[in-house]
Amino acid sequence: MSGFPRIMKPRAVKIDEIVNRADYSAQLIARAQKLESGVNMAGLTGFVLGLLMAVLLVVIPLLWLG
Repeated sequence: MSGFPRIMKPRAVKIDEIVNRADYSAQLIARAQKLESGVNMAGLTGFVLGLLMAVLLVVIPLLWLG
């Protein structure tokens, strides 16, 4: 039996560490892009609603008093 070569598991500690770090970075970038996309999609709606509320809060008292 000593004439057969032994199959050994390769030591890929550094490669695993680099892959894990790259995977973590990719997840952070994806999360940030999703958040930014959601904010951009809701931005116009929020601006229009805020503008309408501000106009109502200014115009109604002016009409009431004037």
